[in-house]
Amino acid sequence: MIRLTDTTLTHMPSAEKYDRAKIFRFCRLLYLVGVDYIEMPSMMYARIINTDCRPEEPELISPHKADAENNDGIDAGSFVLHIELDEQMQSFPEISKFVCRSCEDVTDARLINERQINDIREINRLRGTSRLSRVRVKGMDDILLKDYVQVFSQMQSYLGKEYEFCPQDSFGMATATAVEWANLGGTRLVTSFGGIGNCAPTEEVLMALRINKRHHLNHDMTVMPQLKLLVEEMTGVMFSPQKPILGSKIFRVEAGIHADGIEKDPYTYEPYEPGSVGTTRALVVGKHSGTKAIEIKLSQLQIPYFHDELLSLLRNVQAESMRIGRSLTDEEFIMIVRNTK
Repeated sequence: MIRLTDTTLTHMPSAEKYDRAKIFRFCRLLYLVGVDYIEMPSMMYARIINTDCRPEEPELISPHKADAENNDGIDAGSFVLHIELDEQMQSFPEISKFVCRSCEDVTDARLINERQINDIREINRLRGTSRLSRVRVKGMDDILLKDYVQVFSQMQSYLGKEYEFCPQDSFGMATATAVEWANLGGTRLVTSFGGIGNCAPTEEVLMALRINKRHHLNHDMTVMPQLKLLVEEMTGVMFSPQKPILGSKIFRVEAGIHADGIEKDPYTYEPYEPGSVGTTRALVVGKHSGTKAIEIKLSQLQIPYFHDELLSLLRNVQAESMRIGRSLTDEEFIMIVRNTK
């Protein structure tokens, strides 16, 4: 079974900047979409658990899973804390997983030793880590340009099958790297929402695993727009309209052949339904449209038309789209239809 750790909050370390309620809402939404563990800096965790709850507010963190289910809290065992010194573990007895990059000689079973590997020639440095209980390998940005099957096999011979892998995204390959690693038997992946912090994007990895390996089909990814808005609000980072899974325009169709194919069979172009990630498909018309797209748009807007009008209407749509430098809104399209008639 693949276990996913999301590290978004680790890349937003200024705890005092973030509202406690927003952090917990973010965590609950992540669990809802299929994340297994959420990592955050120990400072952030300390701050949110030391804030007194209002009388009407349930406890937000429970040290036991059963208690968490009863009071709408979050199981403390689902959190991973990022620390700088192993002594910090003593302050959080309810936490069972810690990550540290500077604790190389600590063999505590609760500690995940993080190792940065930027080049496949460096993987021999992992030989001596077999004595450690847990290891996270971070980096390997360009591994898909190498003999990655052999490299992953070598890493597995050093670390066993239970090590964590956090592919980084300097070359835009992190999602593909994560999926290939899972296809080759890897079971523990480390990601971040939207790829914040140069990691594989959590939402892309989840969807790829769902499609390729039927992973977490019972989880709800329709809350992705809520997660996107929350992260944008917390970080000030605005995601591109074309970003996979999250983009507001990824299901907008304009090209004529594309529109025709979608109308006949959505799976011609779409590996998953728009509704599965909380969005909808939209046909827009513009300079790339064809007569079929115009015909579909007229039908959607319930506008009567004659077939011999389509070509002149298409030319007017294309001319207006090129003039304004974008696709047309429905209101603009309706106005052109009126003027053409």
